[in-house]
Amino acid sequence: MVIRNVKGDTYIIDTGFQLIPFYRLGDGRIIMVDCGLLVEREGIVNILASAELKPAAVLSTHAHTDHIENAAFFQREYGASIIMTEAEAAVLASPSSLKTYFYTMAVSDIMKYFGNMMVQADVKIGMHDEHVDILGARFRIISTPGHSPGHISVITPDNVACLGDALASCDVLESSKMMYSHTISKDIESKRSLLSLEADRYIISHNGVFDEIKSLIQPNINYLEDSASEILNLIESPVGFEELFDKVIRHHGSRIRDLKKYNMMEKMSRSLLDYLIDTGRLRCSVIEGNLYYVK
Repeated sequence: MVIRNVKGDTYIIDTGFQLIPFYRLGDGRIIMVDCGLLVEREGIVNILASAELKPAAVLSTHAHTDHIENAAFFQREYGASIIMTEAEAAVLASPSSLKTYFYTMAVSDIMKYFGNMMVQADVKIGMHDEHVDILGARFRIISTPGHSPGHISVITPDNVACLGDALASCDVLESSKMMYSHTISKDIESKRSLLSLEADRYIISHNGVFDEIKSLIQPNINYLEDSASEILNLIESPVGFEELFDKVIRHHGSRIRDLKKYNMMEKMSRSLLDYLIDTGRLRCSVIEGNLYYVK
């Protein structure tokens, strides 16, 4: 795990799995953009301590485990303010609201596997807000929903764009079997909107710092389109979800050993099926009281 400068007072923590941006204030306090996974916590805490840096705020791009799992810890242990969009904050506010995201799981299982995501936001960003002021520093807010309902990209005072999961690097696209997007049609729309975004540098959580992103946008869109087409090609006749899901798992050579992995794969599969329905390539039909996907 290392800290690298991007531009001015904007830095990244490279955890090996992802990049966590932060903006350094003059007194050793930092404003983090996302805060990493639970398993990354010790390394993040240690490397910040070695650099004599203290988390004073966490500005969240979205409420997924790898971007939010340490928020409650930094809030509790360092007094860090947690800032996120209203939509994402609502999901993390309680076990019952977290179930709106993990909708196929019982609350007890949600808390077992994902309870560390829960946090109470100190500041909530409105859906039309264009900036947020944090400890005297102004961050521009770019709405990029799709990967999650309230996903945002953040521009630091150094004009560095922190894109969260709005885009992935080509290396990540090439090595990933499936990637999650809550609403793919909206995600594609947001990716296209980034063609007009001008910043001095761009930080993509998974995984890289770039001088330009225009060349990454179409490959990201193609990845989602290709993933949907792969599922469509697995459907030869009316098929129920479990049978189709088994085909998807076998197609990708994935192994599901626990409920957490099952949930992740299920959510990715369902979002692709929803996209196929939204684009008119697939429909749901009730046949003899059972739900089937039909071309």
